[in-house]
Amino acid sequence: MAERKRAIQLKFYVTEQERTLIEEKMKLLHTDNLGAYLRKMAIDGYIIQLDYSAVKEQTAESKGYEQWAKIHNLKQAAKTLNFLTEHDISEYEQLQAVLDEVHRESEQAAAMLKNLESRLSDISLLMKNISAYQQTKAVYMQYKKAKDKEKFLRGNESSIIIHEAAAKTLQAAKNGGKLPDFKKLHAEYKELTEKKDKLYQEYGKLKKKVKQYDMIKQNVDSILRQAKQPERDRQTER
Repeated sequence: MAERKRAIQLKFYVTEQERTLIEEKMKLLHTDNLGAYLRKMAIDGYIIQLDYSAVKEQTAESKGYEQWAKIHNLKQAAKTLNFLTEHDISEYEQLQAVLDEVHRESEQAAAMLKNLESRLSDISLLMKNISAYQQTKAVYMQYKKAKDKEKFLRGNESSIIIHEAAAKTLQAAKNGGKLPDFKKLHAEYKELTEKKDKLYQEYGKLKKKVKQYDMIKQNVDSILRQAKQPERDRQTER
C-alpha cells in the first residue's frame, strides 16, 4: 500500500443539524468528498470577527448623552418656571406680549442712538469747519485785498483753500447770514454725548433682556412640544 501523503487524522463531532448544513453546502459546490471539502474549508476558509467595541462605546455615549440631556432639560425647565413666577407670567400670550414689548423698547433705543450719533456727527463737522473758517479768515481777507492775488496765493494757498472749503460747507448752516454759535454747538455736543452714553448703557441692558426673554420663550416652546409628543405617539399607535 502506497504511503499516505497526509498521515495525520483529525476528528470532530457535529450535531445532526450541522451535518445537514455541511451536506447542503457541499451540494452547492458539486462535491461529495466530505474529507476534501472539510480540509479545503479548514485551510482556505476564513472567519469573520466583527469588532463591536466602537458601537458599544457609541451606544454608551448615546445613553450618557440622553441622561445628561434629561437632567439639563429638567434644570432649564426649573429655571424657566422660576423666571415666569418671579415676573408674574402665567399665560403664554402674556409671555409673548412682554417679549414684544421688550423688543419694541430695544428697537426704540437703537433708533434713538442712531439719531443721536447722526446729530453728534453733524455738530462735530460744523465745529470743525467753523474753527477752520475763523482761523483762516484773516489770511483770506488779505487775499481778497491783495493787488497781486496770484503772488499772495502762492504763499498762502493752503489756508485759502481750507477757508473756501469751510465757507462752502457752512453756507447751508448759516442762519440769517450768520454762522452757528460755536459755544452753543459745543454745549449741545457735550449734552448729547452724555445722553448717548446713558442711552448706550440702557440699550445694553435691553439687549440682555431681549436675549433672556427669547431664551425663556424657546424653553417654554420646547416644554410644550415635549408635553404634546406622548399624545402624538398614542395617536400614531392607534
